[in-house]
Amino acid sequence: MDTSDSTGFYSVMFENNEWDAGDTINVTATWDSNQEDNWTTALAGEVAQYVNVSFPFEIEEFGSAAGLLLAGGVIACVAVAFVVLRKRKQ
Repeated sequence: MDTSDSTGFYSVMFENNEWDAGDTINVTATWDSNQEDNWTTALAGEVAQYVNVSFPFEIEEFGSAAGLLLAGGVIACVAVAFVVLRKRKQ
């Protein structure tokens, strides 16, 4: 098993005789207990083939409707507090 770099980038090199155009390139990524995969078809004449695997949310709590409402509520409270404090100083 191999690991990506700190940005999440990972690369594998194959010799020309190890693959053919039309082969399927399948990538499976795991993070914590989550697993995502993606695939593409190898194209002839391409030097590099890319397969992007992304997890839906880096911080799951902010990826849900409840997380969005919570974050919005916190931002609204900070904005209201800023306006109130600013008016008191005037």
